[in-house]
Amino acid sequence: MTLALALWVKLRNAEPDDFMFVDDAGGVMIGDHRLAEVLRASLWEAKVRRSELHVDRANSRKLRVHHLRGTFVTLNLANGKTESWTSDRTGHGSSEMVNRYRRAARSARELGLGALDPLDMAIPELAALPRDYPASSAPSPN
Repeated sequence: MTLALALWVKLRNAEPDDFMFVDDAGGVMIGDHRLAEVLRASLWEAKVRRSELHVDRANSRKLRVHHLRGTFVTLNLANGKTESWTSDRTGHGSSEMVNRYRRAARSARELGLGALDPLDMAIPELAALPRDYPASSAPSPN
């Protein structure tokens, strides 16, 4: 994720006080109250139109940003990451919370869903950049 953020900052010519996540006009920060709305609109624009993602049902809610955390846990457990590795990255404080995803992880493994792509490869604008693009501004790992 560090590489993706470094690429994004450089691509946007961002200044230290600039917001990292903005709307298409570049001026308004996308706040927590709008993230799910923006996520669903982006999926719709990308022609991902499964009704389960966009409409509340009697037994399920439309896609919320928090669901992405569950996807991260599920796919990482399915692909061999340990519970401690996963909880270190999600902030889950107990094994009980991570264990809630084990059944879905088994299904994901059986389906061969694989892991999530790194952000620098999953975001088209970043994937198109040469790999040495942020070399002079990439943050130190320390």
